[in-house]
Amino acid sequence: MKIFILNFLLLGAISAQAQHFTSQTVNGKLLWGLEDENGKIIGLMKYNDAKLFKNGYGQVLLNGKWGLIDSLGKETTALKYDKFYHSDFADSEGFWAVMLDNKWGFIDKKGKEIISPQYEDVRKFSEGFAAVKKNGKFGFINTAGKEVIPFQYDNTFGFSRGWASIQFNGKWGFIDQSGKEVIPFKYENSGGFSTKNGLAAVQLDGKWGFIDKTGKLNINFQYDNVGFFNDGLACVKSNGKWGFINEKGELVIPYQYDGFYDMAHIFKDGLCRVSRNKKWGVIDIKGKEIIPLKYDDMSYEMKDGLMKVKLGGVWGIVDKTGKEIVPPTKYTIINDFSDGLALVYIGAKYGFIDKTGKIL
Repeated sequence: MKIFILNFLLLGAISAQAQHFTSQTVNGKLLWGLEDENGKIIGLMKYNDAKLFKNGYGQVLLNGKWGLIDSLGKETTALKYDKFYHSDFADSEGFWAVMLDNKWGFIDKKGKEIISPQYEDVRKFSEGFAAVKKNGKFGFINTAGKEVIPFQYDNTFGFSRGWASIQFNGKWGFIDQSGKEVIPFKYENSGGFSTKNGLAAVQLDGKWGFIDKTGKLNINFQYDNVGFFNDGLACVKSNGKWGFINEKGELVIPYQYDGFYDMAHIFKDGLCRVSRNKKWGVIDIKGKEIIPLKYDDMSYEMKDGLMKVKLGGVWGIVDKTGKEIVPPTKYTIINDFSDGLALVYIGAKYGFIDKTGKIL
């Protein structure tokens, strides 16, 4: 294995081209730059900080200001922004939200300023609209920056399945993309409509249930907390434990779990990462343990049938049957596979493994 002293920013930061951010101490200063899979520095090692590099772009900080660089290390924006929106990646419309002088605007992936920083707060673009805040109220703009729904709302999570969950005068309801109220503002809280089954979670009198797009209550108010439906199931919480219901409201996986990685996207490809007694594993839609609940941490999702797992401070790799392809015994960092190889670290030493765990 090659030896090189560096710090790696985030687990899984290899992109499709295997570039990633790395840092070196130069003249007593920690500086960041871009590196390829062979350890070659791309561009200059000069930045004060960097964010996760993915899909050909990454965020870099220099002298207190942020901007974007591409896979060649070229700065695609002027490094002038105070911060990026909390998400590390561009939204589904290809825009990044940026702050300048305490105002938010949007740039595209090439760094072009699409909507100048002018808003107090923003949400991501979704279905061609972004919620933005001005004079203390939210409204909506389109991708051209035109203000299309008036600034009158307290809060929102944006559009999903054509409707937006909106807070107005302290109560939650729904509007369509013309700004018309389609479900009255009467709920204590609400989530967006599922993109698959058209159900939305709403809260009333401290309990959660689910309504359809006519406003009809499909699943009674009975839960302490809920998530969205994915793969036909939603997580629901009762008496301190989580279980799963189907779209009929039937409990199909008993209340037994302490938490999930992402309540908004519980199941993916029929698998769900769950925790119990501070240990993590994976179940399928029938509740069967695919990967035993014995690990301290796990990667966000399974990729190419493999998932990274952490036990006792070191990482390994398991397959979709739960078999440990790489036992968690020595690697302090394992990155995502790219072209069949993954960058791995043992302390400050690093090298590459293939999908069988063989060191190259």
